[in-house]
Amino acid sequence: MDKDKKPRTATKNSFIEAFAKGVNSLYHRPNRLISKLPEFDFQPSPPNKVCLFSWPQIQGSLLAFIPKLLEHMHPNPVNPLPARTLILGSSSKYRHELLSRLQWPFESVSPDIDETPLKDERPIDLSQRLAIEKAHAVALHHPKAIVIGSDQVADLQGQPIGKPLGHEKAVSQLQKMSGQTVLFHTSVCVCCKESGFSQSFVSTVTVVFKTLSSQTIESYLLKDKPYDCAGSAKSESLGVTLLERIESDDPTSLIGLPLIKTASLLALAGLDVLSSSLPTHHSNI
Repeated sequence: MDKDKKPRTATKNSFIEAFAKGVNSLYHRPNRLISKLPEFDFQPSPPNKVCLFSWPQIQGSLLAFIPKLLEHMHPNPVNPLPARTLILGSSSKYRHELLSRLQWPFESVSPDIDETPLKDERPIDLSQRLAIEKAHAVALHHPKAIVIGSDQVADLQGQPIGKPLGHEKAVSQLQKMSGQTVLFHTSVCVCCKESGFSQSFVSTVTVVFKTLSSQTIESYLLKDKPYDCAGSAKSESLGVTLLERIESDDPTSLIGLPLIKTASLLALAGLDVLSSSLPTHHSNI
């Protein structure tokens, strides 16, 4: 406290209000109890008198008295809240397989959003915008859950390349990327509407393609059928035969969900995949 300032005082009623708020806060959040509490015997003032305790004294008395009150009310420890349900806001089988590697139960919900690029929108911005929109669109209907939204856009000299969804467009994409360096921007957003948490990031992977002949392109497409992949190539499958090299800090990023940073965001959102407190039901979606 500033030495030049006089201690703030409080009436008995305001002290009781502060006490009640403290009890309520610690009752619902027992994990916030401080292990090393000062020994402080609370001595209330006589009825109808003014309390002249300074606020630090009031806070000290609360910290010392409330844990004893809680111990009296709950001789057994209060169980923590159950873990939130995890939802993958995507219908992608590739992201589903990747998220399964974290060994945490989750549900998949397909987001219903318009993925049309905005005018003059850069590929990296498109990727991040869609990831955020996907996560929040699903969270709107599942406010208590932690939701993951993700999107990947291939970037060829500033031009976005999405999923071909067919053979002819896949041939055209691979012809354009032949001998070129392509950036694959994979964005992830993790959010929870109820807690207000929302963070996102972009993971960019540099991919250098070999010079591809028409025969190589046709042969590859007929065998791997990567029509649901941005850039028409599956790096986790035969697509590696089309590449000179991959530069990345996360081997799962190019497949569609960068697990290293995604796991970190989940932890920040309150879901530690190494915790033993697995959710037992989905009633909190």
